[in-house]
Amino acid sequence: LKSFVRRNSAHPFGQIPILNNDDLLQELKGIISLSPNEQMQPTGIPPHVNMAVQLRGVMELCTESLTLLRQQTEALKAAVNEAIEKNDIRSGALTLNTLSAIMEEHKKYIEETMQRTIQIMGQTSAQQEVNPPEINMHGVECIAPYCYDGKFWDVPKGYKLPHKTKLERAWIFWLKGQPNLEVLNAQNELEKTPVKPFRELKITMLPTSVSIPFKNCWRPILQLMESAPGIDITRGMIMTDELISSYYQIGLNHVKSKASYIWEKMTSHESWSISSWSKHIKHSSIEKWGSENDKAARPPATYRNRPHATKRARVNRSIASVFNN
Repeated sequence: LKSFVRRNSAHPFGQIPILNNDDLLQELKGIISLSPNEQMQPTGIPPHVNMAVQLRGVMELCTESLTLLRQQTEALKAAVNEAIEKNDIRSGALTLNTLSAIMEEHKKYIEETMQRTIQIMGQTSAQQEVNPPEINMHGVECIAPYCYDGKFWDVPKGYKLPHKTKLERAWIFWLKGQPNLEVLNAQNELEKTPVKPFRELKITMLPTSVSIPFKNCWRPILQLMESAPGIDITRGMIMTDELISSYYQIGLNHVKSKASYIWEKMTSHESWSISSWSKHIKHSSIEKWGSENDKAARPPATYRNRPHATKRARVNRSIASVFNN
């Protein structure tokens, strides 16, 4: 199961609690045997599965052959340009391509230097035993930022948020993050790439593919839950399963006090993913479906959701263009 998560961090298997607890997983391995016995025997791979695998291999081979064929023209162009560039360099002329190559070389050197610095910062060798790592407000080791594409980021390269996450599981990610996340790097080697508690992620340090769904689908409902009276997260606090569960109930009751219509009118809310929860606590959703108590409990309207002072008339563009001409 972990192999699927290593290839795709958004895979639903990444939400299985036991895969995020190495100690419990090791204990389970000592109890369960993976070898066949009298009660259980392997049935083998069904023929249609084997055929599908072979067909996939044929498709990949055809796609690779087509890609190589299309690249021949580009390779020929690159060879000609390279020969021209070498002639310009020998003659001492500075062209746009030569300047671009020099700049690219310096950029690569800077990125490699920054990457080496980050690796030194994130080492978990014997040096950390002499100087214990800094402890963040969740009682876990601080996670150094990742460096790629010339910038620092809060998540590893190619990271994706877990897909269709239920609210309770998202709450665990919000407080604990993904400390045991592993991916396969470019060298096809297993690399541990932990993600800090989601509540500490900064929008400016997230790639666009992560920041947009995090800002719109994850953060609204989870921030509302954390703002509940009775939830007090202090530096050095150990987030145990019991404490997380207790805070979850407190946060859920706080959401109920702000949007009670979800429990009164929406019968399927228990199966909602995190995005549906964030959608239904929006100002506009409460305005449309909420009770009078829900509307009274809303925060003051901002410029984004304040109604217009006068009703705006819809203009027929075709008629307006005639008068303008």
